[in-house]
Amino acid sequence: MRNFVVSFINDIAKTFSCKPEYVRVFELARGSLTTKWGFTTPDQSYTQDLAKKFVEEATKPFSVDLLVLSKTVPAHYPIQWEQIPSTLQLQPSDFEPSHDRDYRNCPVSDSVQQRGNRPYYRPIGWYRHALRAINKYSNDKPWLGMNNGPGEWPVAYHGTKKESVSPIIKGGLKAAVVDHYKYKAMQEKGPQAEYGIYLATYCNKGSDSERYAASFTVKMLPGTPFKEETYKVVFQCRFNPKTFTEHDWALESNGDPLRKEIRVYKMDGVRPYGVLLKKCIPVDPCNLTGVWTCDDVQHNVKDAGTYFIGQFDEHVFWFGRKHKASWDFANTSYGTINKNERKLIIQWGDLPLGHCRLSGKLILGISSDYKSMTKLEGSDKIFAGTDFRKTSEEYVGKFEIDTSMKWATADNEMSGCWKGDDGTRYIIATFQNKIYWLAIDEAIRRSHVGVGTVNGSILTIKWGDIISDQERFHGEIECRIESPDRIIIVKCICGQFSTKELTQVRSS
Repeated sequence: MRNFVVSFINDIAKTFSCKPEYVRVFELARGSLTTKWGFTTPDQSYTQDLAKKFVEEATKPFSVDLLVLSKTVPAHYPIQWEQIPSTLQLQPSDFEPSHDRDYRNCPVSDSVQQRGNRPYYRPIGWYRHALRAINKYSNDKPWLGMNNGPGEWPVAYHGTKKESVSPIIKGGLKAAVVDHYKYKAMQEKGPQAEYGIYLATYCNKGSDSERYAASFTVKMLPGTPFKEETYKVVFQCRFNPKTFTEHDWALESNGDPLRKEIRVYKMDGVRPYGVLLKKCIPVDPCNLTGVWTCDDVQHNVKDAGTYFIGQFDEHVFWFGRKHKASWDFANTSYGTINKNERKLIIQWGDLPLGHCRLSGKLILGISSDYKSMTKLEGSDKIFAGTDFRKTSEEYVGKFEIDTSMKWATADNEMSGCWKGDDGTRYIIATFQNKIYWLAIDEAIRRSHVGVGTVNGSILTIKWGDIISDQERFHGEIECRIESPDRIIIVKCICGQFSTKELTQVRSS
């Protein structure tokens, strides 16, 4: 893997005539077809020019003389601008980019590890800009270890406001002015615990509270989708395991007994080693995006199904699956909202999960607070669900399907399992001239729903990402059926789409 990364960096540097140290590989999973990387230069304009050149050149095959880039599939690769460090008045010399870490796509199943013989709750959904910290504290290197070895310090978090980031990096964290647990700490540790620095065991629903990590806006570079984005900043720290007291979380803990406050009573007992950043996704009160449950009044089943809904302006996509119903089902849907009448009109279709597969039209009346929906007259009666309730407005960091689901593949038709050239898995169903699909990427990190029409060999499909704490996208594509086992994406009518070709996976 190391040889691959070195060759990749050298290929980029050679092709775009830049220094190798300006090319950073952020993430490369074993066996993955995708590499997350970026240009990091001291000059924003230069960085922007390099990125634009790459986007232009990547639409064509790279030279066969390039060991890694020559194997890249020509495509319109999306780019994302990150210029937050400069907004925080930080300098390149403050950072150690080789230790940057992208937690935005980390699997939730690996969210808890161990550091310093204590639980380490990883900051899922955040991006870490690593600070120059390894040689900052004389020859004491074990503190930043990752294997619970001698001298290793545990991990905790400190949320702050934008204006405080630079002073903290330069001068360290200071004792708290509002010291809620001061006297409890002094009772336990004596006068030495008179002053304390507060950390949290959790970043999410911990240090990221608006009370600590106040959100701030950043003006984006020209050519990006939005003029401004909103972010939060949290310091990832290690703390001395010999100089702290532990207390119950002062804010709402959501019933989690592991959510604690760490009070470090030695001012040199906290060492920040990363600046964590996360884009805040605005919550529109008139938005259906979230997790929903649906009752089936006809069959007297409460919470019969669970629905993952994503809304983009008036466009709505969902994936629904069995919850407490006695029968297996999974369906996808696309529709539009009439905001004046507060109605959602959608076309839905069952995925190939059971023998009985149906499709139809559904009209839902939306409550004024957008937290409930009711099936209305004009809907096809074959859809059993009647009453929908939003159960969560939180975005999910990882979308998963039940492992017990057995997707069926029928001979001589498109319905079944397909594999994209980018590793995405597609579950496709067709009904007459309609097509429905659920797409799940290889690492189950991002998923989308597609619904469209079949006209001869041409497919026209509207697609949208399912709820995610990542930035979500939607669009429309035109595809062509090349053979019973092969579909190619002809063009993106709007939006960017990573898969270029699908191949059907036949069951043996």
